[in-house]
This record gives sequence, C-alpha cells and structure tokens, in this order.
Amino acid sequence: MIDDRIIYQTENGGVAVINPAPELGDQLDAIASTMVPMETAYRVVDAKTLPPSDSHDRWRWTDEGPLVVEPIPIEAAKAAALVRMCGWISDLLAPLTAGYPPEEVASWPVKGPAARSHLAAQPHPMIVVEAQMTGEDADDLARSIVARADKTSAIMAATAGLRRKTAAAIGAAQTPSAIASALDDAQKTALAMAAQMGLPPEIK
Repeated sequence: MIDDRIIYQTENGGVAVINPAPELGDQLDAIASTMVPMETAYRVVDAKTLPPSDSHDRWRWTDEGPLVVEPIPIEAAKAAALVRMCGWISDLLAPLTAGYPPEEVASWPVKGPAARSHLAAQPHPMIVVEAQMTGEDADDLARSIVARADKTSAIMAATAGLRRKTAAAIGAAQTPSAIASALDDAQKTALAMAAQMGLPPEIK
C-alpha cells in the first residue's frame, strides 16, 4: 500500500506534513492545491523517507533529496541527557518503594534510627507498636528494618555516585556522540549494579 505524505515549506524554513487518507493516494496534488498555502513549495514523498518524527521541529526544507535535520545545540543535548539519566535512575530505584504508601516511605528516615535505638536497649514506640500489630518479635522487626535501611543506603549512595559521575561526563562532552557514550556507559554500570544489589533492570 502506498503511504505517501505531502510536505511543504513553512515560513521559518521548517517542514509541515499532510497525511492523506490511504484511499486518497491518487488525489494528492488536488489535496495539496487546497491545503498547501499559495505559492508555497511542496513535494509528495514516501513516508518511509522522512526523518524520525521526534525530530520534526528540527526538519529543514530542501527542494529535492532527503530533508535536513538540524542538529540539537550541544547545551540542549546535554540538558536532555541529564533529564534522561535522572529518569532511568528513578526507574532503577522504583522497586525499592513499590508496594508501599508514600506516607510510609516518608517515615523510613526516622524508622531506621528508631530501630537502631531499639536494638541498643532503648525500646522505641515506632518499633514496639508495629510489632504489636503484626505479632512479631520487636527485636526481630528492628533487625529487619536496620538490614533494609543499610541496603537502601548502599543503593542510594551508589546511584548518587553514578549520577554525579555521569553528570560530569555529560558536562565535559563536546559532541552528541560523546554525550551518548556517557549515557551508554552509565546505563551499563547501572545494570551491573542492579544485578549485584538484587534490583530488577528497570532502565528504559
């Protein structure tokens, strides 16, 4: 099936795209005559020859041949890479809090010290009350909380270090390929860290 598009030059040198219904494939010039601004250059092209749609705002008109895709300014590319990095670090850490209400997660920074205090022969209400609700031994509960807190702290420290190292590499990059390489290296490190720490590889 023919999958053609009508493209035409916009006032700022960009490219507008008209996507006709497939059954109108033999009427493209007629469609263009009604939809393309008067005295504006247009072409009919195969959709497969167009650049990726996520770069549409950077397409630049050419009278023939492939459209030009304007490169992303290096600082904008760095900013986008930082956002992407923070996104997949969040994905990586998401399993740590999955299944817990936000209010309970917010209590964890207090709960760890409370458990340590309890194990130091200073019974803490936060531990005692929870143990009473579940019927478990308060000392066993405190030990499990401390173990989880230690594991979480180690994971957070590792990911914070990775984030800072990757941000520095992105900041020092001078080309888009160097930025991509910094992200790729960081993702490989993150996946290895996830496997070592028992986290599912949730990087997207």
